[in-house]
Amino acid sequence: MRYSLVVWITAGACGVINAIILLSNKQDLIDTWIRTKERDITNEQIAQGANTLLWTFMVAAVVFAALFTLFAYKAQDGIRRARLMLTMLCLITVLFYFLILPTPFGLMAALLAAVATVLLYLPSSNTYFRPAELPT
Repeated sequence: MRYSLVVWITAGACGVINAIILLSNKQDLIDTWIRTKERDITNEQIAQGANTLLWTFMVAAVVFAALFTLFAYKAQDGIRRARLMLTMLCLITVLFYFLILPTPFGLMAALLAAVATVLLYLPSSNTYFRPAELPT
């Protein structure tokens, strides 16, 4: 269980680092999008849209990192809902980074999230998540 917590925190950190790198390379992204534009969009609209998109991505990365950490701590206490939430967050993370934004740190975050999820379902971890006995 402790390893899963560390891997979840590392996955969140990789996601935040990915967002920081994208934000620091904002001008390169804007230049690439300007060169490949196909519609009647002005360069100012592309720059403004890129800025909004990258800051939204930064906020989402920080929120996901916080959720990873919170639910990983809760999973250590044997809370089954925390394991379920981490599984859903893993699915969202993997789909996002593999289908929408395949960057090196993003793919590493997705891979770490998948590994951390597998660690939550190992037989040694399942002893923490036993269902509570019903009152008689």
